[in-house]
Amino acid sequence: MKNLFLILSLSVIIQSCFKDNDKPTEFYIKNLCSQSLNTHTCSMVSSQINGNEIKCIDDVIGSGTTLSLRQVDASDDVTAKDIFTTLEIVKSGTMTTKNIFDMNLWIKTTNGDKTEFTLTVDDSFFQ
Repeated sequence: MKNLFLILSLSVIIQSCFKDNDKPTEFYIKNLCSQSLNTHTCSMVSSQINGNEIKCIDDVIGSGTTLSLRQVDASDDVTAKDIFTTLEIVKSGTMTTKNIFDMNLWIKTTNGDKTEFTLTVDDSFFQ
């Protein structure tokens, strides 16, 4: 019994040494086009039941609206490539011509403890 208590105490002490600096982070796409956009996003998702697996979601972003793509806990230096294995934006059957993994296209804002990244898509993304 003493050994079990000692092991549990040491495990708590060791875990407290590894501080998690991740904070709530959310990725958005804002549609400034006059038409709806179709998105296809895939991300690695971890669960205790299924382990690591890639989950994909297809969605539609109406003209003038904003869609939340993904909410995660992440470090300050996270990029879209860290979060998404696939990120596709299509308007009227045409795939975007810009590299949407380029973090210079994303606007980073901090709202309290939460970091938000917004990709504002307009017609120039399809020329």
